[in-house]
Amino acid sequence: MVHDFSGLSLQYRAEPLDDFIQSLPGDITPDDLKDRPWGARYLYLRDPLGIQVIVYEGCW
Repeated sequence: MVHDFSGLSLQYRAEPLDDFIQSLPGDITPDDLKDRPWGARYLYLRDPLGIQVIVYEGCW
């Protein structure tokens, strides 16, 4: 049986986000970092199963 996890996402808050990014292992490259108009910053990653992992800091 093969599972499709492409529609699944997990969100984690990390304050400050820059410290989290610097703590990532060398084989994980943060290539999609977005500043949002409402003051939040989002980092988008995808795990080996295809699950989107969103790490953010911001206004909440």
